[in-house]
Amino acid sequence: MRGVDATLNLDDEGEITRATREFQRRAGIPETGVPDGETRDALAALDLWCRSASRVPVQVGLGDRGDDVRLAQRRLNRAGIVCPVDGVFTAGMARRVRSFQHQARVPATGDVDAATWAALS
Repeated sequence: MRGVDATLNLDDEGEITRATREFQRRAGIPETGVPDGETRDALAALDLWCRSASRVPVQVGLGDRGDDVRLAQRRLNRAGIVCPVDGVFTAGMARRVRSFQHQARVPATGDVDAATWAALS
């Protein structure tokens, strides 16, 4: 989602449809012009990314849930570590984090700590 410009000029209903299609194109989702579920998910991800860019995420580990876990999952995916984005830090996610940590040459703790956040950024 990084680099998606969400600034829109909405003059009329046609502009809304065109703006929706443009957002969908930039986000890499089907261009329907309708703010469907996939579009809402992409907008939510953009909102989460914008909010997360202005603060430092907390350390997350096994059993944690929430936006910071979701952000870690998205960043793992962006780094090539396939991970479901559901906001739940499972044992499977801990294995994926350790795999990423080995690749990034940071301590392989299985938690997304400060060193891991820095490597994921």
